[in-house]
Amino acid sequence: MKYRTRALAYMDILASLRDRAMPPTRVAQAANVHYQKAVQYFALLEGDELLTRRREEGQEFLAITQKGLKTLDDLTRLQGLFRPDLA
Repeated sequence: MKYRTRALAYMDILASLRDRAMPPTRVAQAANVHYQKAVQYFALLEGDELLTRRREEGQEFLAITQKGLKTLDDLTRLQGLFRPDLA
């Protein structure tokens, strides 16, 4: 199995939220991150104001913020400079 850095896991989480808000379990699945680890990453990303939580009809949703979108775009651009095969 190939190791994935935390930065790439953060990017995958933010990328999964690019188009729509989702429940935390769906985000973890979409980003292919174990749920317990994803919860830690969600807290970190929320603390950095890259994602936000909201409740709708009793269900929790995560959504990417404008700052999160900008960060994701910047990281994707950097990734393309250093690893064009991954962009």
